[in-house]
Amino acid sequence: SLLTFSWVGSLLAAGRRRPLEAEDVPALSQEDSAAHNAGLLHAAWEGEVARRGGLDASFFGAAHGAFGRYFWASAGYKLVNDVFIFVNPALINVIVGYINGDASQAGLSRGGAFGCAAAMFLAAGVQSLALGQYFFRGFRLGLRVRAAIGQVVYDKALRMTAEQRACFGVGPIVSYMQIDAAKIADAVPYLHGIWSCLLQLGIATSMLYSVLGPAAFAGLGIMVAMLPLNVWVGKKQAVFTKRIMRARDGRVSLISEVLQGVRMLKLFAWEPPTLAEVRAKRAVELSALTRGALFGTVSTFLWGAAPIFVTVATFALFAAVSPDPLTAPKAFTSLTLFTLMRFPLNSLPNQITRVIDLSVSFRRLTKFLSAEELAPLPLDAPLEQLPALRPPSAAAAALRLSAAPPPVRAAPSSPLEEAHTALLGGGGGGGADTGS
Repeated sequence: SLLTFSWVGSLLAAGRRRPLEAEDVPALSQEDSAAHNAGLLHAAWEGEVARRGGLDASFFGAAHGAFGRYFWASAGYKLVNDVFIFVNPALINVIVGYINGDASQAGLSRGGAFGCAAAMFLAAGVQSLALGQYFFRGFRLGLRVRAAIGQVVYDKALRMTAEQRACFGVGPIVSYMQIDAAKIADAVPYLHGIWSCLLQLGIATSMLYSVLGPAAFAGLGIMVAMLPLNVWVGKKQAVFTKRIMRARDGRVSLISEVLQGVRMLKLFAWEPPTLAEVRAKRAVELSALTRGALFGTVSTFLWGAAPIFVTVATFALFAAVSPDPLTAPKAFTSLTLFTLMRFPLNSLPNQITRVIDLSVSFRRLTKFLSAEELAPLPLDAPLEQLPALRPPSAAAAALRLSAAPPPVRAAPSSPLEEAHTALLGGGGGGGADTGS
């Protein structure tokens, strides 16, 4: 079924027995084709330009108009997953309290305890199914967006004026089609993580407050205190991303020029200086990548240590201000909630950084798609509307004459002319032969 992805079982079984053929793979649906999604994105961009003007149009608005409905429809699966995540901590509190013999669970029977254990299994099953459907739709939408961006950028490059195409260059255009499109497509499945992380942190903090009391706000205070640091890290990450993209565009542009003029390079023996220039471009790119990786390592360490700081601060404050002892139900439930908080605490800064990186790609694509285009001309336009033909230049005329076939001489009309032709030569080079 579509819920459990059992439809792919027969394909995997066939691939286990023999190599798969094209006939074994299901046909691609119309909604997933590149032409269909490129048409949606192109129509959304045209609508964005008509609504906001060519200078104020936004590629993000066009992408949201083309794929926003499918994107937000997948948010329901993410919401189901986030809600059922916190079913197990509540049931753990009940089961551990029953085992510990707490008075609050005195009315729970043995059958009720087994029922709570079965409910934990069912909750985990629902959570797994919802999360699988969410990521399936997310990665499917990412493939659609990537195919659409590549096609739209390619079509735009064909319609651009020569001046605009030379201004952007071949390297950046290839970067738009491959790197920016791949970056946006890879980020699509995780964009719902921004509100999902905030929702999970809110539910976990409220449940911790019901278990530990005011001590739960110690962790919340640490998260709020680290928020400015996360924002600063995100801004610095955007700076490194711009440097990396700029260096990569320069290297790709240079390599494209080298490949286009490789015959001229071989003819004049320009390989050493050209190779040195390519290596210099690559060194600049590697330097930017190294600095970005080092900064990313430091930021990852800070974000990874945040859950530990939250746990230590919360338990320390509970031991200092609470008159109640730290019982087993409170400890196990709190540790489970702290484990659940680890993912949103680590993921939220990454989501912020991802959104900042995507804003760079969106601005790049907006600038490219807003470039000047050639004026369209209908096929049935009258002749007076066609552009006037300019006379060829002297160089073009000389090239045309040199490429023309030699004139055909008429047959000799007399024996004297025949002898003259045999002596001087019948081709255009007769005079040259005589002079020699």
